Amino acid sequence: MQVRPYLAFLSGLLALSVACPSRRGPVHDNDSFRLIILNENWMSRNLGYEADHALSIIKALDTSSPLFTISLKEMEHYDWNRQQITLTDDATQRFAQSLEKAGRLTDGAEKLKSLKNSMGWGNPLQSALYTRIFLVVFNKEIIYGGIFLDATSQMAINYPVARVLLDDGKAVISLLPIHIPFVNEDPVDSRGNMRGLAVTDEAKADIEALNSNDSFIDKWIGGLAASPVAQEHRKMLRNPMIKRVLEASGKIEK
Repeated sequence: MQVRPYLAFLSGLLALSVACPSRRGPVHDNDSFRLIILNENWMSRNLGYEADHALSIIKALDTSSPLFTISLKEMEHYDWNRQQITLTDDATQRFAQSLEKAGRLTDGAEKLKSLKNSMGWGNPLQSALYTRIFLVVFNKEIIYGGIFLDATSQMAINYPVARVLLDDGKAVISLLPIHIPFVNEDPVDSRGNMRGLAVTDEAKADIEALNSNDSFIDKWIGGLAASPVAQEHRKMLRNPMIKRVLEASGKIEK
């Protein structure tokens, strides 16, 4: 009985399979992407303003008992161009319930939150999340982290921040590479071009007045958005591996 031709045939198939990898899309599950929101905040962890210091602390935090976690199943869609995650109706309700049970912030943060509430700024989710820490985990690796911060804050945070908006009753998480005051979304689109500024309602009148002199504020915001630190962190937010998984899961908004 001759076996060598048969073995040669099997060897050829093996070589072909190695040379031609599978064409299937990236493997994903509901936990491959997670945005984890913690009870801890900027003041309680003394994060400061600079990325190296803050991110080293954030990446070492315990994430086993989060305030809330957003995975693929909580997402209705992810607008990649604007870096905005819209939650499903059910996830929004669970998110709001988790925030109702959340503990108090530090005294300083509570005073600032109360001041903004008294002025009618923001929304209930924004108020409850003020300066709380979040992390983005992809395939069990922490990719980046930051804090929730409203658009009117004057804190010079040089690492990622998140805004929380409400759209038709659904929570929308907007991710920015650094804190860029007065805007609710990253002014730079997925092609690297500046877009029209989505200025928060509370600041529109002031922005119009300040822009009357040679578009001063628009230029200032554009300069922050195009700064080297913003460009560096934008690459973390727009990680192509994350995009491929989101596309494969059908969550990317075209």
